[in-house]
Amino acid sequence: MHKDLQEAYIPSCNECQRNKSPMTRPVGPLHPLPIPDACGDSVTVDFIVFVERLHLDLHKARDNLLASWIMQVSSANKSRSDEPRLAVDDLVLLSTKHRWRDYMRKGDGRVAKFMPRFDGPYRIVEARPETSTYTLDLPSMPNIFPTFHVSQL
Repeated sequence: MHKDLQEAYIPSCNECQRNKSPMTRPVGPLHPLPIPDACGDSVTVDFIVFVERLHLDLHKARDNLLASWIMQVSSANKSRSDEPRLAVDDLVLLSTKHRWRDYMRKGDGRVAKFMPRFDGPYRIVEARPETSTYTLDLPSMPNIFPTFHVSQL
C-alpha cells in the first residue's frame, strides 16, 4: 500500500508536494561523484588548499595571542613604577612591618598603631640590583638577617 501511495497519490497531491518532509528520500536518481582520471587528483588539490588555510589560521591565531599578551603586559605594568636606584654607601630607611607582626603576636591587647613605620637610616654595604636585594650595615640585632628586598627599604 505504501508503494501505491508513493507512485499514484503523492505526485498528484499539491499539499504533499509543498510540505514534503526532509526525512524522505529525494525524488529521482542519485548522481554519483565523477571518477577522477588519475589516482588522488582531486583529493590532493583539496588537501593542499586545506593545509594552506590551516597554516594561515595558525599564524593568525599566534599573532592574536601575541597581541593580546602584549596588551595584558602593558595593562598590568601601567601602575607599576621603576625600582629606586640605590648604590653602595647610600643611606636608606628600613620598614618595621616585620616588627609590627612580632609585636602583635605577643598579644596582651597590644596595638602597633603608634610604632614607627621606618627605622634607620642604615648604610648599604652590598647592592644586587639584578635580584633587587640590598645588604645593610645593621647594628648587632639578633634574629634579623641584614639582606632585604627593595620593597622593604
